[in-house]
Amino acid sequence: MGDVEIDHIFVGPSGVRMIGESEGKENSSVDITKFRQLESNINEDFQREEVNTPAKGVLFGNAYRFTEPALRADHFTAKCLTNAKRLGTALVRTSDLYDAIVHVLDHPDDHRFVEHCRMAIEETSGGIVVFPAPVKNLPASQSE
Repeated sequence: MGDVEIDHIFVGPSGVRMIGESEGKENSSVDITKFRQLESNINEDFQREEVNTPAKGVLFGNAYRFTEPALRADHFTAKCLTNAKRLGTALVRTSDLYDAIVHVLDHPDDHRFVEHCRMAIEETSGGIVVFPAPVKNLPASQSE
C-alpha cells in the first residue's frame, strides 16, 4: 500500500470494507479534525487499482481518557457528529467497544454476539455505534 498510514482496514464476512481511524483525547471530546485524516486515507485507498468502491469510514474515539468511563462527557463534538452524518461515518466510543471485547474474551464461543457487533458497526451510518447488550449469565461455552 505504499506510504499510506491507515490505522485500521477491515472487511467482515459480509464483504463491507471499512477504514478506521483512532483518536484519543486526554481531557476533551474527539473533534472534527480527525476526519481530514480519515477522509484522506479513504481517498488514497480508493485510488488503488484493485479497490472499486470507497471504504466506509469508522472513527474510534477515546475521549476524556483520564476520566472514569461512566463519568465521561460526550465522546464526540457536535461538529464531529454533523460530519459523520454527512459522510456516513460510524463513530465508535472506545468505552463501548471495551465492554463488547470483554464479553467476547469471556465468551469466545458466542458467535452470535460477535456477528451482532460487526453488524452494528457496518449498519451505523452517520452516528454512534450502539453495540448489542451481552446476555447476562451466559455460560462460557455458549455458541450458535
